[in-house]
Amino acid sequence: MELKRSQFASVARRVASLYFCIENLVKLESIYQYSLEWYTGLYMKALEGGYDMEHEEKLKFYKSKFTYLLFSNINKSLLSKDKLTFAISLLLNIFVAEELNTPAEVKFLLSRTSSSKAPNNPLSWLSDKAWQQTYEMTQSFPAFAEFDAEITGRSAEWEKVVNSGDFVRPGKLSWPNGWSEKLNLLQQLIVINVMKPEKFIEAAQVAIASYLGKEYLECPPLSIEEIYNGTSHKTPVLFILSPGADPLLELKAFISKRKLADELIFLPLGKGQDKVADLTLNRALAARETIWVVMQNCHLAKSYMAHLEKRLEEIPDEPKLSFRLWLTSMPADSLPTTLLQSSVKVAHERPKNVAKSMMEVYSRLDGSVGDSELKRRLVYNLAMFHALVQERGKYGTLGWNYIYEFSYSDFAVAMHQLLAFVDDDEELPWNAMEYAVVENVYGGHMIDPFDLRKLKVIFSDFFNEKAIRSGYKLCGRKEYSLQIDLKTKEEYIKHLSTLPQIDEPDIFGLDQSASIAYSINCTNKIFEGLISLNASAETPLLESREQAGSRITELLATLPPLFDLDESAKAFPEKPTRCDNAVLIQELSKYNILLQTIKDSLNTLQTALQGQITITPTMEQTLVSLSNNQVPDLWKLHSYFSTESLAVWLKDLEGRIGFFADWVAQGGVMCCWLSAFFHPRAFLTAALQNYSRAKGVPIDALTVYYSMVPKEPAAGLMLCGLFIEGAKWSTAKECIEEAEGRAICSPMPGLWAQPMAIADVPNNKHVYECPVYCMERKQGAIYEKSYLLTMNLPMNNKDTQRQWIHRGVSMSIQSPLTHNN
Repeated sequence: MELKRSQFASVARRVASLYFCIENLVKLESIYQYSLEWYTGLYMKALEGGYDMEHEEKLKFYKSKFTYLLFSNINKSLLSKDKLTFAISLLLNIFVAEELNTPAEVKFLLSRTSSSKAPNNPLSWLSDKAWQQTYEMTQSFPAFAEFDAEITGRSAEWEKVVNSGDFVRPGKLSWPNGWSEKLNLLQQLIVINVMKPEKFIEAAQVAIASYLGKEYLECPPLSIEEIYNGTSHKTPVLFILSPGADPLLELKAFISKRKLADELIFLPLGKGQDKVADLTLNRALAARETIWVVMQNCHLAKSYMAHLEKRLEEIPDEPKLSFRLWLTSMPADSLPTTLLQSSVKVAHERPKNVAKSMMEVYSRLDGSVGDSELKRRLVYNLAMFHALVQERGKYGTLGWNYIYEFSYSDFAVAMHQLLAFVDDDEELPWNAMEYAVVENVYGGHMIDPFDLRKLKVIFSDFFNEKAIRSGYKLCGRKEYSLQIDLKTKEEYIKHLSTLPQIDEPDIFGLDQSASIAYSINCTNKIFEGLISLNASAETPLLESREQAGSRITELLATLPPLFDLDESAKAFPEKPTRCDNAVLIQELSKYNILLQTIKDSLNTLQTALQGQITITPTMEQTLVSLSNNQVPDLWKLHSYFSTESLAVWLKDLEGRIGFFADWVAQGGVMCCWLSAFFHPRAFLTAALQNYSRAKGVPIDALTVYYSMVPKEPAAGLMLCGLFIEGAKWSTAKECIEEAEGRAICSPMPGLWAQPMAIADVPNNKHVYECPVYCMERKQGAIYEKSYLLTMNLPMNNKDTQRQWIHRGVSMSIQSPLTHNN
């Protein structure tokens, strides 16, 4: 018996390793919970069949069958943001379980550790971060021995390959000197992630298709009938919703078609609805006819969910009832574990591209799409406008400066208001239509006036005399235009099915750098999820205690000393005309708190690693973060905003401390590095207050005029540390222009801040009014984007404000997009 069991050890090892993927899914969303009983049942189902196969073939069959059963069952309950993360996590766990790769290689892929000991970067086409990571992996893993010398010696060959579209397909485009054959799939992913991080998602998809199969990338949505077949009168269906999603139309259509229920009761949950929900449930269970109940917004009914869990347990297994319970909920912590584990979970989200979003809008329209050609074209343009403002958000700050969610109800209200303006005998009042739709409907979601400005420009693209003519190129593309007058909803849906299924940035008025920004944003989110899924409580460290202790000792040795606040306060006393001194002391105090927190936590960890005190959960989390090249949460509580890795964050901290140390030592600075401030707004306000008191002018009569540094600057101060996104600054032309190549954001030269009377502000006409943002702490380690100032950037004579508004050009005192390297 023992011999027989040992022959299937590889199958058991695969199943055991993948269980931790499932157990850790709750770290992505609390609603992702699955029972061990369910997991075991899935394993038993996988062992059915294959009885006549040879032993090795049987092992392969069982492992493949279980892996896909697990993937397909879990995948249906995951939101789209987590589907690829889960597939990659499965792949990484299988590589380690099959001993194709080591846990250290997986850790390096996820943490993307940089070496501070790397020599100077000799390659102009490779970033400094990528070079440091290349050196680190060369020193750390035998598979990459001499890889740094390889790419240096064959620089031109590697540059050509790395910049090729097939770099992510080593099987199609061989790497120089046979390196694509020397490295296995995970090692190839490491190289691609280091050299071309924005291509990691595409490379991971290629690896998944190659090793697991293309079916792991194809996620067809489940029909209501398929969902229904997995339910019972004791097993509810839980729809996990994202904003804008609504599965109830499909449910109604299914019932109408199959006649499985005599009555469908919709019950929105919330305050005061507990008794109503109980009475409805009792009625449905006791009724002779078939009643299905849909309980909506379960995330708002925490107390009732615990009660519902008990009610479902009390329902007897026999007799089988035709009753069904359907639940809808946003991801939330309020749902009981047993209810989550016992329900059939199905993620339901709104479509994710322009064509599908428009198709959803038309599928939900009741009756006619308009009784005249003009009305039908207005509805079509509004549907495209609605889809564009929805999908634009995926491009981050290039899309909208804040996150907004638009729903079908916005479209329905806007359509009603638009059509009310149509009179066959009069011209269309475009300004009134803009006010009704932009200000009253879509603009009501917006909290940033610059986003509202952008919304107005986009609206004017679709609602003008030219845009409603036959054949007009909406979004500048012929395929999006209406060549003929379509009259029915079905004709419109058929036309929409022919539109591109992949949205190119140009239809949003963006350039190709937006695609790179989108890819990097997605990659960073996937890595955050992968680190969570692949960090188990049993292995908080891939390092020994000696290695961890050595790392901590090294960190302590590199930390700068605390500022002497008493001496600084004496050197920079508070004066009516030196309000900035108070800001300086406040900043020094903030950095002292951060440095002391770091030192205390590291010293405590050293003591714990020596066995003198017990390791607490907070210490464990810090150890995991240090091992994964992440900034520990404890440090973030007292830190400035940053999305960088630990190595880069520490280097940045050193630079910030150095800036203020120079200020203290020299009595001031020539250029104020805004990024170094915890509270940059306070510093700018203090500068204005200094001018107000020195000149004896009321501060509400003053403003700060921001411009590029003039040749002969008047009173003011120079600001540095700003980045521009969506464009670049041309020093030669002294204006903004299109960004080049893969550049997503670029540093700005120094700016000049000049206090002056509001009445004296120059009226520059051919400029782009560019917003500047910073990240401000709201609560704990939670930060929120905050408007800081407006900068008038000169434009090229041929350019217009509309062009840069479409591009989403803005500035930030933190780099708006990082690779987290």
